[in-house]
Amino acid sequence: MLGQDPAIALLRECEARIAAFESGAGEPADTSRFDDVAYKLSALGFFVDRLQHGAADLDEFLHPERRKPAAAAPEPAGSVEHELERSKDETHALIEALRARPDDERLRAELKSNLETMRESASLVGDVGLESRAGQVLAELAAAPSAEAAARVSEAAQEIEGCSLRVAVTPTKHSKCIRCWQHRADVGSNADHPELCSRCVINVAGGGEHRRWG
Repeated sequence: MLGQDPAIALLRECEARIAAFESGAGEPADTSRFDDVAYKLSALGFFVDRLQHGAADLDEFLHPERRKPAAAAPEPAGSVEHELERSKDETHALIEALRARPDDERLRAELKSNLETMRESASLVGDVGLESRAGQVLAELAAAPSAEAAARVSEAAQEIEGCSLRVAVTPTKHSKCIRCWQHRADVGSNADHPELCSRCVINVAGGGEHRRWG
């Protein structure tokens, strides 16, 4: 490794320490010392691999905690992507205002203009999903103004706001099988085994369920 004096020095250090381990001289037996040598050799391996693709800094592999995380470059102001993000923020604020004042025609007109701009920008960047969702919100917005219509607009806009996945958690009404611990509607369906689900009844009192592997 021409010109890589630190890496060569580290390799020689590891060689010397391994030789000392073998002879029992120098350093006392301590697994942490073995781990230190193994760590440095591993870092050397990654360093040499990186060198095959260009410049590399050995210290980055020896001390990865010192690496500075690469900051994501913000979209330049005025770009279509930047305008899309701005439109999403404005859409959220306008929809919240519309839910409070569903009869406000000025708000509805402003939201419509915002959504039309968003749909056009989404088309320009090839975001078919966002373009379609903006169209869906516009369709809901065309309904007669009412609290219910405003709620539908808000619901349709959830995916635009980045909440395409919504999860509702409710307690189950089904009993828990004492064998498999699953809450199932068929728990207690067999009078002879009132605390078991039908699947467990088959496995406990029947011939067993048929399973396919592979």
